[in-house]
Amino acid sequence: MLIEVQGKPRTLDLLAYSASGAVLGSVTDKGVLRYTTTLNQGDVDAKMGALYINDTWEVTDRLRLDAGVRTERYKYDGYALLTKQANLGDKTTLADDTTRAFTGDRQSHIYKPHTTNWTAGANYDFSSRFGGYVRASHLEIPPSMQVAASVDPLVLTTKADQYEAGFKTTFGRSYLYVTGFYTKFDPLNASFVAFNPLTGRNDQTVPFFGKAVVKGAELDGAWYLTNRFVVNASLTVQDPQYRDFVSATGADPSKVVGNQIIREPKVFGNVRPSYSFDMDNNQVDVYGSYSFTGKRYVDFFNATELPSFHSIGAGITVTHGSWQFQLTGDNLTNAKGLTEGNTRTDTLAGQGSATAIYGRPVFGRSARFVVSKAW
Repeated sequence: MLIEVQGKPRTLDLLAYSASGAVLGSVTDKGVLRYTTTLNQGDVDAKMGALYINDTWEVTDRLRLDAGVRTERYKYDGYALLTKQANLGDKTTLADDTTRAFTGDRQSHIYKPHTTNWTAGANYDFSSRFGGYVRASHLEIPPSMQVAASVDPLVLTTKADQYEAGFKTTFGRSYLYVTGFYTKFDPLNASFVAFNPLTGRNDQTVPFFGKAVVKGAELDGAWYLTNRFVVNASLTVQDPQYRDFVSATGADPSKVVGNQIIREPKVFGNVRPSYSFDMDNNQVDVYGSYSFTGKRYVDFFNATELPSFHSIGAGITVTHGSWQFQLTGDNLTNAKGLTEGNTRTDTLAGQGSATAIYGRPVFGRSARFVVSKAW
């Protein structure tokens, strides 16, 4: 649609005039540039069966092992109705010249994907205060049943392997967990659908396949300065990268390899202090929060940056018998931030700017009051 660039924008019409000033026609229709670029209809019958087993072994008082496996079998039986470009014949506007219409034909599909997921881990306590743990996991995500109701669908099972090892320690009620992790997605489907001006619809698939590797460390802990005052915190530092990309259409993926994964920050974390006390037979909890998200990118080529942002919150909860009263404020400084850009169009070339100029924003300053009663 063609609209103003302002809050509560009006739609605009783009008109063509003759030399004498007479209106020859309109590019738009009440602001609409194109009646439709997407027209879909189909149906799917899906069946799934699964078998799984898991168990935990207490080998000794200090050593615990656990493992599990789950296998799934799917059957998708469906169809999609085919469409074509159509001109609806309204000579006063161009908005109807490249719309979509059903041809009357259908495309049938039967897919039978299967997946097997497993995990295995071990935990060893060196003492009552110190311990360590390791874990390996394998994940497989089948294509959704929607592929059987799509025209010329891209059918791919995403697979991921994750390995982690960590150390934990406790000091009274305080604790600290430090975990290193390595995750590899192989294969990773980074394909997306773009607008095709030749057909007037979103049917131009730009397929990229490859690997994604994320390695890093995370810390999570709680520090009880007193029995009433505790500070919880977590921090993740990681390096999310695309690896070994190829393109089925011959596009050059070399500028993608080594780049930061879309919308994945390298650093993020939060701090959450809280203080509890009694007042006139009421339990009072006062708490705050600070969260930080590092910079990310909207596109494969890391051309448009999503800047880092933070948020500060605070709240108080009063418990009186079975009644509870809670007042919470979020993003108290009204900080600005974008969680993502336009996932339908930005992923290939960004937004044409070094920093994102539009996207999905974080919520602004807000407050809520909740009253509840336990029965």
